[in-house]
Amino acid sequence: MKTLEIMAMAAQRLSRYLKVFIVCSGLPYGNGESNDIFYEFFRSAWLSLHPDLASLPIVGPGNNRIPTIHINDLTQCIKHLYLNVPY
Repeated sequence: MKTLEIMAMAAQRLSRYLKVFIVCSGLPYGNGESNDIFYEFFRSAWLSLHPDLASLPIVGPGNNRIPTIHINDLTQCIKHLYLNVPY
């Protein structure tokens, strides 16, 4: 992945009309939650009224963080980049 990033950044030096942006997003989710990796976690939190049942499972010591982003937010970010490219 790093090699592709370096190649993409180098390619923009070949043409003044080529603009390259590297977007490093979190793990995308949404618009198809039934097939999504987070579906069961969201489902248990949404459907349960009991606080113990609605809590999400803790993996390991519980100090890990997984960055996530909803697909709509990611597309808005990419749209903003596209529409605001300085020429």
